[in-house]
This record gives sequence, C-alpha cells and structure tokens, in this order.
Amino acid sequence: MAKSRNRRNIVDVIKEAEKQQEENRKHNQRILNQINTKQQEVNRIGGLQSRLRNCKQNIEGSTRRYERKQKSFQNNSSTGTVVVKNKFEGRAAQEIRNRNQQFIGSIEPKVSQADNIAASIPAVQSYLGEYKANLEAEIQSLRGELR
Repeated sequence: MAKSRNRRNIVDVIKEAEKQQEENRKHNQRILNQINTKQQEVNRIGGLQSRLRNCKQNIEGSTRRYERKQKSFQNNSSTGTVVVKNKFEGRAAQEIRNRNQQFIGSIEPKVSQADNIAASIPAVQSYLGEYKANLEAEIQSLRGELR
C-alpha cells in the first residue's frame, strides 16, 4: 500500500507541476501581451516626438526665412514704395494697393500663430517624454512579473 500511495503522490505532484506550468505559461503570455502593447505605444510616442521635432524645425526655419525677406524688403528703399503709373490709375491702382495691404496684413498673424505653435511643442514633447518613461517603467515592472 505504501508503494501505491507513493505512486499516487508522485502522479499528483506531476499533475500539480504540469498545472502550475500551464498557469505560468498563461500568466507569462498575458504579461508578454501587455508588454507588447505598451512597447507599441512607446514606439508610437517616439514617432510623434520625432514628427513634433521636425514640425518645430520647419516652423522656425520658415519664420527665419520670412523675417529675413521682410527685413530685406524694408531695407531696400526701391521696393519699399511702389508707384503705379500709366497702366493702372485711380480706383484700379487703389484696389491693387488695398489687396496688397490685405495680403501683407494676413501673413503676420499666420507667422505669429506658427510661432505660438512652435513655442508650445516643447511642452507637448515633455509630456510625451514623461508618458513614454512611465510606459517603459511599467514594461520593466511587467518583465519582473514573468515566471
């Protein structure tokens, strides 16, 4: 009877070990799925940060070019004043001047708005950096939970 009981104990131990092994496998698979999801989010955030950095550089470059051209225009006295003679007179000339002034007036607010956007990008990048760091910490924690 002792041999029979020992065999049952061994069989029970083996079954329990197999059950535990299956639970560990399922547990690890859940953890790996969570890690994968969080890693995809980290990668997506990295892409967003890169695109934001490029946008900021493009805005700053456009603003610098605009300011350079504006200074050049203002410093060159021959282009500062346009005199329309012979071809356009009266109301037509006044309409052209008005439209030019409207166009020039519409550019400055757009440049200012772009500058405001560029100025807000570092705050967004900082938030994304913190969020990414938190995700990476969670990934490390999840890796510690693997069995």
